[in-house]
Amino acid sequence: LFICVPGEHVCRLETFSSPQFAPPPTGAGPNREDLGQRSIDGVEVTGTLETRVIESGAMGNDSPIVMKVESWYSPQLGVNLLTKRQDPRSGNQNFEVTDIVQAEPDAKFFRVPSGYKVMDLRQANAAASR
Repeated sequence: LFICVPGEHVCRLETFSSPQFAPPPTGAGPNREDLGQRSIDGVEVTGTLETRVIESGAMGNDSPIVMKVESWYSPQLGVNLLTKRQDPRSGNQNFEVTDIVQAEPDAKFFRVPSGYKVMDLRQANAAASR
C-alpha cells in the first residue's frame, strides 16, 4: 500500500491487509427476507430485504415507523451493487454501482509519481508488531 503526500513528494510503502468481513448480527433486530439471485450489468448478485419497525411512542411517534433496506450484493466483487433505503424520517435513497469494468486497471494508476521518495515501512511495521 502506497500512501503518497504530494506536498512532501514522499510515498510511504506499508503492508496492506484487507478488512475482514463481519456477517450481520443474528437474533433480535430487522426482519430479513431473501430476495433470491439476479444479474446486474452481467454480475450475479444476491438480494436481501431488511425491514425494521420503530413501535409507536418509542421516539415520540404516534404510529409505527417502518424502514426498509433492499440490498443486492455481489460476492464476486465484494460490494452491494444496488441499495434502496426507504425511511419516512429521511425519505428514499438509492445507491447504485454503474459502469462496471472487470478488466485489469491500467498499471499507470499504481505507479509512484516521478520525483517522489519512497519510504519502505513494511519491515519497520512488522518488527513493531512483534
